[in-house]
Amino acid sequence: MRDHIIRVQVDQPLLAAITMMNQRRVSSVIAEEHGQPVGVITERDIVQFAETERRASEVRVREVMSGSPVTVKEETQVEDAIKSMLEHNVRRLPVVRDGRIVGIVTSTDILTATAKGLLNRDVIIYLSDIFRKDEPSRQISNIQPRKAGVTHQDT
Repeated sequence: MRDHIIRVQVDQPLLAAITMMNQRRVSSVIAEEHGQPVGVITERDIVQFAETERRASEVRVREVMSGSPVTVKEETQVEDAIKSMLEHNVRRLPVVRDGRIVGIVTSTDILTATAKGLLNRDVIIYLSDIFRKDEPSRQISNIQPRKAGVTHQDT
């Protein structure tokens, strides 16, 4: 979990959220109302907004945000957080304590922790089981590097 959370209030202009995301080089910000996480603004939300002809300075965060974020508690096990991400098809989970956001876990955080060997063996096994169930015919040990110039269809 990262405890540095980029927040925006739901009544702020969307431009404020976009500016924060650009300045801090993040792909999302948490939308809050009265200190409670009520939504998330993601790059995807902004791309969808860009299709409209409205100005980001005239639109409020609440009009564009993805509402009712899926959250987890501080004591949630990594396996359960991963399961929640998969079940709800989300890439970021605000972490809450007593209804207040105290951190965020993203799919990138989990991938980074896995690559750095920071997760225990049980979590690694859990992750491998998930991928094996999704693609039982492609186990990691069977994947061969592609030859230059050979497309996926050729193999």
